[in-house]
Amino acid sequence: MSTDTQTTIMDRLKTETRSHHDRAEGAGFGTAMMSMTLSLSAYKVHIAAHREIHRFMEDAHADSPSDRIGTVWHDGLRKVPLLDQDLEALGYGPHELPEEVQATVNRFKEMIDRRAAEDHESLTGVLYVLEGSTMGGTILRKKIAEGLGLAAGAGLDYYSVYGNEVMKHFMDFKARMTEAYDGTEHEDAIVEAAKETFDLVGEVLRSIPLEETAHAGDRTA
Repeated sequence: MSTDTQTTIMDRLKTETRSHHDRAEGAGFGTAMMSMTLSLSAYKVHIAAHREIHRFMEDAHADSPSDRIGTVWHDGLRKVPLLDQDLEALGYGPHELPEEVQATVNRFKEMIDRRAAEDHESLTGVLYVLEGSTMGGTILRKKIAEGLGLAAGAGLDYYSVYGNEVMKHFMDFKARMTEAYDGTEHEDAIVEAAKETFDLVGEVLRSIPLEETAHAGDRTA
């Protein structure tokens, strides 16, 4: 009897993107979050930049004609409404992002457009990175809450997504990915897209000024 086990797309993503994940996580922004030294202005810019990234990624999946992407994607994965709620609670007005941050966000958007055109199915590699970040968000939520004094409903909705059911939601995502892609010809492109996404997310995080800046986005009366 064979004891071979099939390597799934989720196995490949976890293993083959590890070094890219670690580099993104090692950005100074992540260190500041974990050490609770992150400034409120840097957090606001982070949420605003993530809002742009998610909007572009989510629209690309929601508008996709692919049945495979339709198997993975559903509107319950949308994070833009939570990010909008956070920006409202934080009083982040319609200010432009710092120039370097906007440039890195634009590169992320260009990557989405390129991959949608060249290998449309690879978009789920981008989704994997952003959806997978909810797993670490539980730890970060506690650090942000303590360091900045925020809470769900007061600037911490994005990091409070799924509440105490983060693992349940990720396992559902994992099952959808496995159903849609294992044994297809798209796995290599999905893994490469995930690697590129980790790299670009790291670039966005490294571009955010960590000190208090004039770009905090505070509303004035």
